[in-house]
Amino acid sequence: MARIVFVSRSIDVASGGGIGAYVTAQARLLASRNDVTVIAPSGSRALLNDAFGGTDVEAVPLEYEVHGNCDDYFSEPHSWSAAVWSYIASSAARHPIDYIEFPDYLGEGAVTVQAKRTNAKVLRATRIGVRAYTTAELCAVLDGSLDDSFESTSVHDLERYALARADNFVHAGGDIASTYARYYGASRVAPPLLVRHPTGFPGSPTPALSTEGLKILYIGRLERRKGVYSLVDGLAGSPIDDWHLTLVGGDTNTGPVDVSMRSMVERAAASDPRIEIRGRVPHDEIGELIEQHDAVIVPSIWECWPNTALEAFAHNRPVLASPVGGLSEMVVDGQSGMLAHSNTRDDLVDLVERAVENTARLREMADDQLPLERFRELADPIEVERGYSELVQPPERRSVARRGGRANRPLVSVIVPYFKLRQFLPDTLASINAQTHRPLEALVINDGSFSDEDFDLHALCTEFGASVLTKANGGLGSARNFGASQARGEFIVPLDADNMLEPTFVERAVDTLIADPELAFVSSWSTYVDDDGIPLGGGRGYHAMGNYSPGVERGNIAGDAVAAIRRDVFEHGFRYSEELVSFEDWFLYRQLHKSGWFGEVIPERLFRYRVREGSMLKADGVPNLDRIESEMNALVLDEEMQWTS
Repeated sequence: MARIVFVSRSIDVASGGGIGAYVTAQARLLASRNDVTVIAPSGSRALLNDAFGGTDVEAVPLEYEVHGNCDDYFSEPHSWSAAVWSYIASSAARHPIDYIEFPDYLGEGAVTVQAKRTNAKVLRATRIGVRAYTTAELCAVLDGSLDDSFESTSVHDLERYALARADNFVHAGGDIASTYARYYGASRVAPPLLVRHPTGFPGSPTPALSTEGLKILYIGRLERRKGVYSLVDGLAGSPIDDWHLTLVGGDTNTGPVDVSMRSMVERAAASDPRIEIRGRVPHDEIGELIEQHDAVIVPSIWECWPNTALEAFAHNRPVLASPVGGLSEMVVDGQSGMLAHSNTRDDLVDLVERAVENTARLREMADDQLPLERFRELADPIEVERGYSELVQPPERRSVARRGGRANRPLVSVIVPYFKLRQFLPDTLASINAQTHRPLEALVINDGSFSDEDFDLHALCTEFGASVLTKANGGLGSARNFGASQARGEFIVPLDADNMLEPTFVERAVDTLIADPELAFVSSWSTYVDDDGIPLGGGRGYHAMGNYSPGVERGNIAGDAVAAIRRDVFEHGFRYSEELVSFEDWFLYRQLHKSGWFGEVIPERLFRYRVREGSMLKADGVPNLDRIESEMNALVLDEEMQWTS
């Protein structure tokens, strides 16, 4: 019996559509032959009980830091993704997981995928799938307003990371996989795998209507991407009669400058008696409403695999649709409905006009039960189970080369810049000596620190087996660059003299670098501690995302200076800035990003970051962040420019 985990912030069985409905149906179906768990936010506790009470599905309501309380993460979805990984890590350690599926929307799987990419032992035999539902980024583009705020772009970064680095991109068919490849780039989407969705609809051979005129039903939000405005704007005042369009669904502010879409649709309808706008209807009334119409129309600009179309088929009604996404396969033109020539306003009008001319044929489809037959093909539970049986097979593993044993492991050089931090240095050096990786060399770079407290620096370092190299004062960037130039190791780990490594940091980071030769560096999450080394309240820390995203140009998301970095990085001329008074590590990660050198972040707290009142970050970095960013931007452009003729 395979163990399968579905993760979804949405569990909404009452709506009948969307991510929550599909996840519910998938979990219920697969629970008959598999050990199935569904993870959702604790606020969905009642919905989880409604969905899975009395079934074999294990429902897990999970607490996480919600908006306003997740300052150590880059967004609320990032906080949720981290909470999910924390649960999966502990659960998989007790009971291995064969397959985990995340929605693409809001990047829920990003942190778990991060863990898999950085060789988390509990995931080595686990396949991770990201299922296509339409990302928040695609939704924003289709709704005509792409928010450029740091929080929004960081959410889109989570989506892009999970899409690119999961084991599989799972989709239901049609043009979905090709659309994602066109938008994101084929190399930025995981290997696609087609697995259909089951549904909770039983299917009903409802006969065709016998009324005069073609009765068309639209079900869904009044939203720009749904194409409803283009449809109504084109149909209002049409000289073609013998049709009636009913619109059912809630309003959204997706019109220009946040205008209500319902108000736009109402203005476009201009009191046309053939167009009826009802608003939201309880889902338990939708089935009867579908059966009171000849056809359901899905005029979307783009749509993934709309539950609305499946529900129409389940009630034996043909679908009129744009030829986009999953609809291009769901609707077989002339058999289970009719397809427009494109998703434009004029072609949607043409679709309705052709449907009016072919009302008799649409009713024949219902009489012959062709829509119901199509429903049974698309939502065949046997085919769905067959698809998931492939997903529960272990993915190909990236081997972690151990190079023939501990004696052949690569030398790692830990570089410790030092300036007047004598009281903290013993803890730092002790943490280096406690590393599970060997061999190591520790180089303490005395950056011109000659105060009374430094008189025994050499003796202290000798006690811990570290070497001291002394140079004129030049700042953190200068000390790190000098240390890298003197280091003998294949990998270099910068470590400030007041911070401490957890025992497995170097081993985990180096194993990840060995397993993936394309990586430039590997960092990890951190724990914030006070001057006495005591963790700050609430388990606070820095939860970096890496430098893969263009977001690194706008925010310090890449990682701390504590990282295992390939010597090649420095040999190719990359350096820490010696001009900036802070955030020189961020500058390095920006430079690497611009040159196509990327790193990973282990989503575990593998070093301790001492938050001191007198630290350079607090004294110079945070108060002068805007100024330092502007200086960094100038340096980036300066280095790209050839100033001599």
